[in-house]
Amino acid sequence: MKYDFKVEVINRYDATEFVQARHYSKVMPGITKHFLGIHWNDKLVGVLTLGLGTQPRATIAKLFDGMGVDDYFEIGKMCMDDDLEGQPESQMISAVVSWIKENHPSVSFLYTWADGIMGKPGFVYQASNFLYGGFIWTKIYISKDGEKIHPRSSGRLCAENAKFEEKRNPNFFDGKNQYYIIEYNDSVKYYTKDEAGRESAINFCKRKKVEFKDKVAGRIFWLTQDFLDANMISSISGKQFRYILPLNKKSRKLLKKSNVDWIVSGPKEEDLIWTKSTKDGKLVLDGMPYINKDETSYNKKNVEGHKKSSDLREFFA
Repeated sequence: MKYDFKVEVINRYDATEFVQARHYSKVMPGITKHFLGIHWNDKLVGVLTLGLGTQPRATIAKLFDGMGVDDYFEIGKMCMDDDLEGQPESQMISAVVSWIKENHPSVSFLYTWADGIMGKPGFVYQASNFLYGGFIWTKIYISKDGEKIHPRSSGRLCAENAKFEEKRNPNFFDGKNQYYIIEYNDSVKYYTKDEAGRESAINFCKRKKVEFKDKVAGRIFWLTQDFLDANMISSISGKQFRYILPLNKKSRKLLKKSNVDWIVSGPKEEDLIWTKSTKDGKLVLDGMPYINKDETSYNKKNVEGHKKSSDLREFFA
């Protein structure tokens, strides 16, 4: 079925509410430049967000020498109403590409990842003429209640892990770096144990109007297996598939100079693989582990962040 989609910029709140009601992950990307609403017959039927990678400059620099953050958009979230027939996703992407060309003609590439660890090989991107650029291995944690926790969002757990290890073995962090720890709004900030680190920690506390406690402890970057087992948390590894779409003839020629080899054919379902960390090593799983998309205990701050922005907007209205 052919859809005459209309693409418009919408506000963060409406976009997030739409995504969180339909997408397999309620967590929103950190760097979003545009929240795009896809309308059909005057009804919002889809949302696609455009932004930058978690490491904005490094993302594009790994792909092309000499390119910067103004040369690309990365798709952060993309979802549509399930009751649309046919292949609306590829038509949505086509409409968004037209929007980019009209409103940001200097942008060379549309970049994205297919979440293989969530069972997504990237069929929508393959159908939309994206080129495939290989995969990377990525890791997530899954709580005992089925919540997906990205390592970037595991600060609270890492702090609990540090206390767990120190309680079992007071010498666990001997010979390792020590940090000033500031616990604030259900999150943890770390500053290295030196004069500059101490000053930074004190200044942070002043800005946030919280008391500075001269509290020093070790830091955990990856959850230890004993902590995972004790808290019934799974450490799952899987693939993320890299895709790119050149937006003009010049950018298509630049693909030949890319640091990545781009090809037309992409991965299939048989290319999906999941492993689980155990005391005895990596265990290959038969399929994708269960994830409860409605469980957001560890991701609550991200998931509800748009509501605070909406409250402020209403306050100043």
